[in-house]
This record gives sequence, structure tokens and C-alpha cells, in this order.
Amino acid sequence: MADSMLSTVPSWLPVGMDPLTTYLLEIKLAGDRKNARVEYDWFIFSKVIDSNAMCYKDFIDDIAKSYPWGPNETVTVGYVDMVHKITHHVTTDQDMLAMFEKFVDIKVIPMIIRIHGINESIDELDHTLVKASACDPDTPSLATPSQVDFSQPSSSTLPSHVIVPSDTYLVNPFSMAEHVGVDEEGIYLDEEEAVVGHADETRGEGAVNEVSEDESWATSEDESEDASEDDGVNESEDESMASDGMPEHIPIATYDKNDPPMIVGSVYPNINEFRLAIAQHAIKKEFEYNIIRSEPGQYTASCAAKGCKWRIHASVVADGVTMMVKTNLVPHECSSTRRSETIKAASKFWICEKVKDWLLEDASVGAKELQRRIHETHKVKINYKRVHAGRELAITKLYGSWRESFDMLYRYKAQIEKSSPGSFFIIDHHTVLEEIKFRRLFFALKPCIHGFLTGCRPYLAIDSTFLTGKFKGQLAIACAVDGHNWMYPVALGIFDSETAENWMWFMEQLKDAIGTPSGLAICTDAGKGIDSAVHEVFRNAEHRECMKHMVTNFKKKFTGKIFDDNLWPAAYAWSPYFYEKHMAAIQEVKPEAVAYLKKYHKRLWSRSQFSTISKVDYVTNNLAESFNNLVKDWKALHLYDFLERIRWWLLVKWDKRQRIGKKFEGCILPHIVKELNEKSRDLNMVVTRNGDFEAEIEVKGAYEKLIPSLPDKAQWPKADHGFFLAPPILKKSAGRPRTMRYKGCTEKGSKRSRRHKCPICKSYGHHWHNCKEGDPEEVAAMIAERGPPKKRTKKTNEATSETSIMAAPIVTPIMAYPPRSTSLTGSNQLEQSNMIVALPCLGEETPTVAPKMTKSKTKGKPSCSSTPGSPAMSTRSKNKSPAMGTRSKRKLMD
Repeated sequence: MADSMLSTVPSWLPVGMDPLTTYLLEIKLAGDRKNARVEYDWFIFSKVIDSNAMCYKDFIDDIAKSYPWGPNETVTVGYVDMVHKITHHVTTDQDMLAMFEKFVDIKVIPMIIRIHGINESIDELDHTLVKASACDPDTPSLATPSQVDFSQPSSSTLPSHVIVPSDTYLVNPFSMAEHVGVDEEGIYLDEEEAVVGHADETRGEGAVNEVSEDESWATSEDESEDASEDDGVNESEDESMASDGMPEHIPIATYDKNDPPMIVGSVYPNINEFRLAIAQHAIKKEFEYNIIRSEPGQYTASCAAKGCKWRIHASVVADGVTMMVKTNLVPHECSSTRRSETIKAASKFWICEKVKDWLLEDASVGAKELQRRIHETHKVKINYKRVHAGRELAITKLYGSWRESFDMLYRYKAQIEKSSPGSFFIIDHHTVLEEIKFRRLFFALKPCIHGFLTGCRPYLAIDSTFLTGKFKGQLAIACAVDGHNWMYPVALGIFDSETAENWMWFMEQLKDAIGTPSGLAICTDAGKGIDSAVHEVFRNAEHRECMKHMVTNFKKKFTGKIFDDNLWPAAYAWSPYFYEKHMAAIQEVKPEAVAYLKKYHKRLWSRSQFSTISKVDYVTNNLAESFNNLVKDWKALHLYDFLERIRWWLLVKWDKRQRIGKKFEGCILPHIVKELNEKSRDLNMVVTRNGDFEAEIEVKGAYEKLIPSLPDKAQWPKADHGFFLAPPILKKSAGRPRTMRYKGCTEKGSKRSRRHKCPICKSYGHHWHNCKEGDPEEVAAMIAERGPPKKRTKKTNEATSETSIMAAPIVTPIMAYPPRSTSLTGSNQLEQSNMIVALPCLGEETPTVAPKMTKSKTKGKPSCSSTPGSPAMSTRSKNKSPAMGTRSKRKLMD
């Protein structure tokens, strides 16, 4: 088993170590919290060891050398059993061997080390799951089925080993159940096939428009035929034709663009190349120059420093284009200009040339980052506006004009309809001030639609993400899942904002493309616009709500261990019995939480209430979030370039998965059969047969149709739509445009999660007007200067405070909550009364309680039917105690 699992050497394995006995320890180290000066959760690092050469004592000594603890402290070591969700202590060599045996297949062991006092006992190690926030895509590899994220949050400002506090409240403990395959084709392909496929994907990132293999083969064949036809032509005639009218002895212009030579005789292709070269030369040699003459045929410049006699002159050669340096004899005698505030040589044209390669890799790189890279590479500081101008010029040269890119969508639409008939490419526009402007589009390829209807399960995850280019619109995605649980994009849309109208339009186009498959289930974040659109368009579909989004809203209102223990288990409960059990536990402790869920979260979010037709049990929208994570580096491109990148990715994936599908035999996937065979051993149970049930998912049918290959955009057909499609109206807000999403209140880095610092005592956790450690005179002075603090008033408009309230009446299945019960055991006994009754002392007669006397409308007649001598009256009333009021005595005498 180990040999099969380690057929490919893991990337973390050092050279020279045995892959069969080497393990990677992902260690979470927690120090003694009592002696800590700051609040923290875990210190995370990794360690590679050889199981044959490591014992328990050597392991502890090795850890102590790197992370020593105090003389009155000790450590408790354990590892996490991901199957039973518990931790096992490691105290002896036998425990180490048992740990290695349990992880012999995956070779990656999640370990926990807790430093604590000698007299302090740790019975159970805290292995709280540390996961990333919001709906970050969860796509772990099949080779490491770990539910614990032992990696540190990515941050450019944090060192590699830093103590990072984590929010573990209501973190999903079953994240592996939301696994979505994105790049897992390598488990079925050979090494050569996987390498070729990876090269294809890499090439697709660098070049948007590529010629397919069939087209390149056809082109080479045509060229060979042309060459064979021309074999009979006289070579002397070709040479005379080729050399006719061309000047002789043309120098070859090759040079180093980072350090161009300026000696006499250096040549450059044209005048523009020479201008960029002399600018780079000036920046490299740290001097400024004045331009004396700049014409298409000649260029003259001199040093700008006083007293320096450096001068250069270049002019064209015989071809009238190539530039050659003719004069440059005197060296520089001036000082360096590196510390100058303005660098005249670093023009926007020079910046454009230097940042083109960076923008070709990632078009979303902003001017601030480019400014930093230029300073790091060329040691010059350039102001932001000039870098921004150079970036815009580079974007235009690489990807074309932004204004013309929207009209280019019609040419791309014509090419898609020509290469893939039956595809949906719908462009919607409107007229603003007599100008036709882009409004929204819908894009779905015919192979994706056909594969979804014939080879995928009837399930769609729909979500949106924002674009990061000049057009800050929204990208809507409808993503399915194939029979292998691999991500399967079906359709996408682009519009300006998430309004109800835009979502309604997108759903209508989606319905026209896929129809209404039987048993269709749609998972969304249940926002206002998308919720009403799904309800209106897909009335017969099962509408599910993303549990992650629901928990994010829930955490803002309710906190407590009862929710941590029952809310996620209620979502993953298969049986209605266990679902009702977890909800009853929440109901008993916090009835307001269940009332909140009933009021605002009526869409389905528990497995116990999902339909079994779709055969998909995801409770989060991780499927759509995985696609959003895939395209995050492409969202700054022009729209047609962005769509072309997605088409190219689909083309590569379809080819890989089609080849994989041809290898499958039978009804069950190979890795599922392998896993079932492993789990079928050592089962202490008796199997009783009760009929045959077969559920088959067609993987091959999903990739039956091929994604079309497209030529270069210069060869796309001309569009005859009869007008120019102008860009949409940009909605600008104050400040610099954002390229990162707004973080939730519970995420690291969000404004709400930051601690407020008091300006008086410099401490955290309180405001200046409540400061108790500061000088009262200083507080009074600040009150006199700033005025008394203003009290915040809560908003009472419930319609705008919640984003999950539905505007449309519910016809589709809604979430069923258990009725309010009196106890968890289901007893029919009444609850105990809240009335307190005084118990008699030992030996005393038990008093009786008189019924409450109520004033009757009939004058002189009490409403109670008891007589003064009735046993129902108390002893105190019979004895006519002096403590009785006069009014009570008068009533008894009547």
C-alpha cells in the first residue's frame, strides 16, 4: 500500500532520505499562556524526520533545542486522529511507532505540542480546527485527507514563523465534506501526460489566443505543400527577387535592453528603440541629459550637469530606419543623480517598456506595486501618476484599448457562434445620452450545456465576485459538479451590480440555456436579489442556502459553545432525528437563536431536508467559490480577453478529462473502489441483502463534446451589429479603487476586528472618555476640546438590517424547524411552576393557600364562593390576626 501511495516523490522530501520511512510533521506548538506577554493561539512549523532513526527522547530534545521551555515547565505531545476526531498522547517509543503506523499511507502527521507548568495536567489537547475565513475555496488534495489547516495565513508583512491568533468560533469541523476537485487529473494520468497538460495550461496563461494542435498541423501541412509546389522555381530568381531594392551591409541590431551600449557603432532598430535605450542608459549610469535634437532621422543629446562635456549623436544608416551611434567620445564628469527627486529619463514610455512583462503575467498589478518593483529593480523612485500613465500605456499595447474592448465583444461573439454552434453569447445594451453602452452579457458554451444535461448531476452553485479592472462589475457563475466531484462550469454572466433586475435577467438566460432539469437543486448565499430571482425563474427547483454565509451572519448576533457544538452538526446531519436533537439543544439554551433562523433563513441548509435526486450533499457554496478563486488573476483583463482565458482553461481541462474518461471501466470510479476495499476489512457486522440499488453517474458524457479552438483575435470575423458599443457608465467612489474584497467582521484584517487604542494611556480595549488609568485633567481637557462623546442610536428598520429577508412568497420547499418542546427527552409532563412556596417546618401543620379574592361588579357580594369557615381559608384568616387590615376584617364580619 505504501509503495503505491508513494509512486510519486512528495515535494517536501529532502534529497537522499528514504520515502518509505520519512514523515512530515505539521506541528502546532502552544506555549504556557500564563507566562505569555501577548495573547496568541498557536505557533506553527513543520519538521521532517526519519522514523527508523528517531525515538521519543531524541524528538523531545530536538524540539527543546529550537524552542526551549523553562525549568518549571514541561511538554505534552500528541497527534490528531482525523478519523475519530480525537487526539492521542505520545509519551513513549511505542506511541511513536503507533503514530507512524497510522499515517504510513500519507506520510503527513498533524501534531500538537503544549508547553505548560509541571504541576499542571493536560488531559485533552486542544485540536480546534483553524480554517481560513468566509468561503475561501477548500480544495485539498486527495493524497492528504486532513481536515486541519496547519498552514499559516498568507501575508506579505508576516515572517515565516509568527504567532497568529485565530478565530475558531463556529468554524466548519467537516470541511472535507465540501471538497471540490479543480486540478486533480494527475492521479489518473501518466507523468508525461500530466507534464504536457501543465505546460498547456501555462501556455494558456501567457498567450490568450493560441492555435490548436489540429490547426497548427494543418498550417504546417499547407506550408509543406506550398513549399513542394515552389520547388521548381529557379533559386536565382528567388534571390534576385528577395534582394531587389534592399541596401547592402545592414547591421544587425541586437543589444542588452537592461544595459544598452552607447559606444560609437552601436545600432538600434529604429528611433523609438534608441530613445528608450538612451533613457535606460541614463538611469543605469545615474545622470540626466538634455535633448538637443530629436528627429526621425537623427538624435542628439548632452549631459544636463554643468561642466560635463558628455555628448552623443546618432543617425540613420542606409536603410533609413536603423539608428547608429556616430559620436560619443567624452566620458561623464558629473556626480550621481540617483537621489534626485525627479528622473526625467523615466518617462511613461520607458515605464511602459519595463512593466509590460509584469502586466503580461498578471494584468491586475496596480501602479503602487509597479512603483515598488521599479524602485527595487532599477533603483529609481518615480511618482505615482507617471507610473500610472505608463501602466495604462502598457495595458493598451498588450490588450488593446479599453474603450474599444467592449465593441470587440461582438467579434468574439461571432467567432464563438461560428466555431461552436448552439452556444449562448448574449450582449445586452442600453442608450444613455444618445450613446449605446454596454450593460451586461451571458456566456455559455454548447459543450458545457450538453455535458451538464447528459453527464452531470442536477445541481448548480451560483455566486458572484467583483471584477478588478477599470470596469468594477460583477462576475456571476453557475457551476456544477461532475460524477467525479470535479468542478464543472456551466455558464457565467457579467453585469454592473448585484441588483434584483440583473439577477433576474441572468436566471432567465440560464433557464433558456439548460431548461428545468428534473430534481434541480440550486445553492446560493440567499441574498435579496439572487434569492427572489431563483424563486421567480426556477419555481420547481430546490433552493439551498450556503451554510458558510448563514453562519457568518449568525455569528454577528449569537455566541456560545452551544452553537459551536450543534449548529454545524445540525447542517451535516443525515437523519431528521439527529437534526432535531441538535436544534432542540439550541432551543433549550437560546430560543432566540432558533427564532432568528426561522425568520431570516428559510431556505434549506441541512442535509436532513435535502432531496436525494441530485445526489449532491454540499451545504456550502464552495463550488462557486472555487471557480472565483481560479479566475482571480484574470479579472483585471478586458472582457473578451477574460472570457478567452476561461475558454482556454476549459479546453485544456476537457481534453484531460476526456482522456481520463476513456480509461474508466465499470460503474464506480477507481479511487472509490480502492477506498471501499480498504474500509471493507475488519468490519464486525452481518450484511443482509434487501434488493438491488444502483446509482450510476456518467463521467464520459459530461465531456463528450469538445471545447472549440479559436484563431487569433486578428482573424475573428467582422461584426455587423451596426453601431459602436461604448463602455458602461463607471460608478466611481471617493478614494482609490479597491482591488480586494471587503472582509467580514470576524476575519483577520477587517476594521471591526482591530482593537481600539486609547490616545491617553496607550492601552487597548476602551475609549478615551472611559479611560481609568489616565490623568483626569487630561480627560477633562479632551472633553473640552472634542466635546462629550455622542451616543450611538440603533437602527430600528428591520427591512434594511438583514440581507436574508425574502421579498417573494415562498412556494419551493422551505426549511422545517422542529416545534418548541418542553424538554430534550420528549416528556409530556408540564414544566415546573415559577411560583415559590414556603415549606413548613418539621412538626407543623401544612398550611393551605386561599384562593385569590377578586372584586365583583355586584356590590357587597364577593366573587369567591368560599365561606369564612371554609378549609380553603388560611389559619391566619380564621384566627383574625391583628396583622390583618381593617378592610379585611370588615369583609370577614359581613
